[in-house]
Amino acid sequence: MLSDKRFSSLNNDKRDKIYDIFLEYESMKCTAKEFDLSDFVNSLHSSLVSEGYHGDMVDFVYIDEVQDLTMTQIALLKYVCMNIKEGFLFAGDTAQTIARGIDFRFEDIRSLFYTAFLAETEVSNQGLKHGKKVHLSDMFQLSQNFRTHCGILRMAQSIMSLLYFFFPSSVDKLNPETGLVYGEAPVLLESDNDENVIMTIFGESKTKHGNLHGFGAEQVILVRDDAAKKQIIDLVGKQALVLTIVECKGLEFQDVLLYNFFGSSPLRNKWRVLYGYMKDRDIISHSEEISHPGFDRSKHYLLCSELKQLYVAITRTRQRLWICENTEDYCRPMFDYWKKLCLVEVRLLDSSLIQAMQTGSSSDDWRLRGTKLFNEGQFEMATMCFEKAGDAHREKLARAAGLVATANRVISTNLELGKASLQTASEIYESIGMHEKAATCYIKLGMVYMQKCGTSKLEDAGDCFAMAECWSEAAEVFLKAKCYTKCFSMCSKGKKLFNLGLQFLQQLEEEHSLENSKSLEVSAIRTKYLDNCAQHYFERGHIKHMMPFVKAFSSMDHVRAFLNSRNLVDELLSLEMEMGNFLEAAGIAKHNGDVLLEVDMLEKAGLFEDATRLLLLHIIVDSLWSSNSRGWPPKRYAEKEQLLSKAKEMAEKVSECFYCFVCVEADALSDVNKSLPSLNCTLVEGRKCANLLVELVASRSILDVHLQSRASGYNIELGPGSEDENCCNDMLASNQMSPQTLFYVWNNWKSIIIKVLSQLCHADGPELNDYAVMYEDLCAKYFWIAKRW
Repeated sequence: MLSDKRFSSLNNDKRDKIYDIFLEYESMKCTAKEFDLSDFVNSLHSSLVSEGYHGDMVDFVYIDEVQDLTMTQIALLKYVCMNIKEGFLFAGDTAQTIARGIDFRFEDIRSLFYTAFLAETEVSNQGLKHGKKVHLSDMFQLSQNFRTHCGILRMAQSIMSLLYFFFPSSVDKLNPETGLVYGEAPVLLESDNDENVIMTIFGESKTKHGNLHGFGAEQVILVRDDAAKKQIIDLVGKQALVLTIVECKGLEFQDVLLYNFFGSSPLRNKWRVLYGYMKDRDIISHSEEISHPGFDRSKHYLLCSELKQLYVAITRTRQRLWICENTEDYCRPMFDYWKKLCLVEVRLLDSSLIQAMQTGSSSDDWRLRGTKLFNEGQFEMATMCFEKAGDAHREKLARAAGLVATANRVISTNLELGKASLQTASEIYESIGMHEKAATCYIKLGMVYMQKCGTSKLEDAGDCFAMAECWSEAAEVFLKAKCYTKCFSMCSKGKKLFNLGLQFLQQLEEEHSLENSKSLEVSAIRTKYLDNCAQHYFERGHIKHMMPFVKAFSSMDHVRAFLNSRNLVDELLSLEMEMGNFLEAAGIAKHNGDVLLEVDMLEKAGLFEDATRLLLLHIIVDSLWSSNSRGWPPKRYAEKEQLLSKAKEMAEKVSECFYCFVCVEADALSDVNKSLPSLNCTLVEGRKCANLLVELVASRSILDVHLQSRASGYNIELGPGSEDENCCNDMLASNQMSPQTLFYVWNNWKSIIIKVLSQLCHADGPELNDYAVMYEDLCAKYFWIAKRW
């Protein structure tokens, strides 16, 4: 839920989608066992709450550019400073909140102090005990600007007015800043031809003056993003400093050329919403026919960040500000706004203006600017500054630092580029005598060891690669140095390197196949390495990636011991099946209670009789004792007929006698509706093959037919002898029922039940005869009493 004082720039549907994306992102992090900055901060809070802070306490905390921090990051400060009353000072500008993921106001810090600082401090608790409240000092504004002149400040204030109007909850309402000096009004540059403005300015400098004069050290071209920066650098070369708006934050220049800000804006035509503000503030007449959309936070939410970026860009200058666009399509609303407020001057870009725009700088100026950019991490532009200053040492230092920064940025996604950058950086550091810096570029240092020191330093070279986390290079060097333990330690650093270790093992086994001592060493390393790799994946839950290393174990006994000890029964089952060990797979399926899989494995192992008997037993149990069943009547289910067919197919591969036995039992268990004659036939066949289960099922089924029939269905006019067994069978075979057939079937069913109960009572008696064995088999089938367990 959002506070009543804040608003979301997104509607409910978009917020729900974003939250779903967030949940997916959290799930991906959890799966990959990774964390981000927010997780790190939250972890710090949890640790400090549970374990406390045991470091040195500080009395005062001063934070500048506080708008670039999140509230949770600021809240960490409460653990290191208990001087809540006067120990904290925060400075910043909410209009410069352009850092990703941060929406900052000073009112949020005040709220944070009351909820997270004062509420948890001893000072606050003591004050409450005495009926006092601890108050925070008021916020105060530094309204006097010492950087720039009034013309720039008035333009910046015009941006703030738009933010106050459209997004009142996104910035703190402050008084307008005032300046001590006056200066040139910001200039909107216009060109009288279709040529790119940048080409007009810097092409003019090159062609008419013969040399690349360009901008000085106190001048900069500001663009929106890295793509635009690259494009402009390709055009101007080394004639000017080029920075993105984010990169220039915290810096200031004498002159700023803001290029194509509106033309590259994602708002495009939505900038026309400014006309609504101008009409609301009577900046333009309501009668003017200017089409514009009404302001909608859900549609114009980007306007807030665009205005803040524009504010940052404008306030980077101390003296002159030039704004130029390649097209007028999107900039016109803002330009009209500034023109109506008389904040800007419109000038045609001609030779005299171009010459006036460009100022020279001394070597010291370029060196000073290069140092500032270097300290801000802007190594590419710092390199250019030192080059213009003629400072070869610092130029190389900045270039090397830039290469290291590039490597650090891309090493995880583009190893080749990262390695190349570090190698070049190492060479540059070496050329200027910065050997310790060169050593931090471990890749190149490793190459130096290998090329210049021979085999005696191979292990040292491998150590360098290892410290640079270039595990594959380190492994290869350690292999050449015959440091096998270190080699396979490197191969264990990540899943992309594990297969490399397998290749090394194969190579070593081939090389030392005739050397017993070395062969034993490689064998020991192989076992340890494969175990470690498999354990690595097991601990991380990556079972799929673990299995190739398990399969590479030297023996199946080792495989079974490893998987069984980690309760990876399913994986062992799959592996046994894959290797054709179907009998062993059947044993695992049996242990898992997967009867159908056990049947399949027994069938593949060629044990058709065992597979058939087990399948029939499974069908009996599912028919009689599955959920909500009490042993009768047999339950119908879709797969039964298919399973019975499979049982017949397997039985046919055993013998004709066994096949007939199975067919009779399958017919008795089938869900196909049977007539009285067919049931009687099944009963007779069951007696012939001495299958008591078939007799029991058939007798009970015939009995159910009698009991479920009306009295009119009985033939009660039978003469003497009709109770004879043969007579009863004949009547049933002709689809007739009588009291005699009912008594006959009842007695038959009853006799089987009595003998079964008797067998259960004497199960532990002396050796069984053939009839006892038959009844024991019936018990096993009917009641799922399987001796195999």
